[in-house]
Amino acid sequence: MDSKAFIRGVQQRLDPIAPIVLPDIIKKQLTEVGATEENLTPELAENFIQKMVVALGMFMGPDNAKKAQHIMMKELRRCAPQYFEERALI
Repeated sequence: MDSKAFIRGVQQRLDPIAPIVLPDIIKKQLTEVGATEENLTPELAENFIQKMVVALGMFMGPDNAKKAQHIMMKELRRCAPQYFEERALI
């Protein structure tokens, strides 16, 4: 998985939705899952996405947080296609 591309993609796609809080939320949730931009695995990325949804829900409301979840999962599929193929999740 290209973890840097995943984080960059998440930032780019979610920036229009939550530009002010997004960088801090991303850093905090990476820390929560015990990862960095460099060593984020697909499994940790799924955990990261769930934590992001909870955090974003406080700022954006649950409906917009679910939209953000969909955006992040699409980005994960793009950056880690083998992970989804191996688990027949596509």
